[in-house]
Amino acid sequence: MDDLDDLFFVPEPVLIAAIPTIPSFTLATSLKTASRGLRDLLLSFLPPKLADEILLQMEYMGPVRLDDIECAQAEVMATVRRFESR
Repeated sequence: MDDLDDLFFVPEPVLIAAIPTIPSFTLATSLKTASRGLRDLLLSFLPPKLADEILLQMEYMGPVRLDDIECAQAEVMATVRRFESR
């Protein structure tokens, strides 16, 4: 599991537990280059108010270096892997 799109194949209970533990800025940064489907999937596991906040962060953060996005995506994947191994 190295690509953010691999999250489509993670069991829903794992995502329900893992996604809310990821800092909102990290999640927003990681989703900058994600597909709309993946973004909608991950945000669906958050309270609506927090999901809206992340969407606003994504909108207002402007351009982000690809290295920063990849680093944030690696953090998301590491968090999900940790929850998956439990």
